[in-house]
Amino acid sequence: MSSLNESIVEDAALEWFGELGYSVGHGPHLAPGEPAAERDSFSEVVLVGRLREAIRRLNPAIPEEAREEALRKVLRVGTPSLTQTNRAFHRMLRDGVPVEYPRPDGSIAGDHVRLVDFGDVRANDWLAVNQFTVIEGQHNRRPDIVVFLNGLPLGLIELKNAADEDTTIWSAYAQLQTYKAEIPTLLHYNAALVVSDGLQARMGSVTANQEWFKVWRTIDGEGDAPKTALELEVLVRGVFERQRFLDLLHHFIVFEEDPDKWISGTPTERLQLIPAGQEHILEQEDGKKRWVQVVTELSRAFALCAASDEATEIRDDVSFFQALQAALNKQSSQNRKTPEQINAAIRQLVRRPSPRKGR
Repeated sequence: MSSLNESIVEDAALEWFGELGYSVGHGPHLAPGEPAAERDSFSEVVLVGRLREAIRRLNPAIPEEAREEALRKVLRVGTPSLTQTNRAFHRMLRDGVPVEYPRPDGSIAGDHVRLVDFGDVRANDWLAVNQFTVIEGQHNRRPDIVVFLNGLPLGLIELKNAADEDTTIWSAYAQLQTYKAEIPTLLHYNAALVVSDGLQARMGSVTANQEWFKVWRTIDGEGDAPKTALELEVLVRGVFERQRFLDLLHHFIVFEEDPDKWISGTPTERLQLIPAGQEHILEQEDGKKRWVQVVTELSRAFALCAASDEATEIRDDVSFFQALQAALNKQSSQNRKTPEQINAAIRQLVRRPSPRKGR
């Protein structure tokens, strides 16, 4: 066990990324002032040259000036809120960066500049870098592994030493919280956070608290990996396999509008959360059918134990799911209820008093 340290785990992870088709780089070699430098300063977290080339390659029909405008928008995406910045960037990543440019006839064209080709793995630039130093203000930090897609730092892996009795996997999680506070710019673009001690591994997001960092159990998506497999290897090969990672970025990242508003917001604020939920569900394959089926089963189970303390704790969540189900049913021509009845049902759900208030 004494030989299992961060360096060994880091080298193994980089090897796995290499086998997945990523280029592998070493942070000190790419640092400002080095012959292979890809940043002008340690405060830069985007590999601008790679991003500019990807934008040019993926958007040949859009004028260069508009492509440069899109690049500037990506680099200036920051807001005072890390969560809102992360959300705004993800919209750019998924939908493209909105730009305008003049047509030959003098009219103005509106378009979106793609940052990623979600349909062709090989059209993108893939890079995993270790020991990537970031300096922001007075803070100097060096994450263990940063995963870049077209120069954008979309993945971050933080490692700790399993042989150190005073260190756990959650020590790596605590380090991520330090990054949020001290080098938040790196996390503006993040889509996947990973913590590991080489034995255990968990994955979460910028907005996830500790309880939502979970094990990734499959490599191929068809079945669980053998119990003898290293959790970190399963996670790297399962999540960061290039096409699977593109699918995750494109289809499986969703932001809560504001969970507190569903618990304590006014009926109007609660209603405002419904459209975003509908949009996400309808984007998924058979999303509406699967959602209605699952929420129907959930509602039946909830009704059987509604008086219990455990059910009380999740009442707000169930209420939100039911409101979404009612809104989706409103769109179905097979629904026997009138629109007035559906609207009334939704309003009744969002006006339901929350047992969490005042706790």
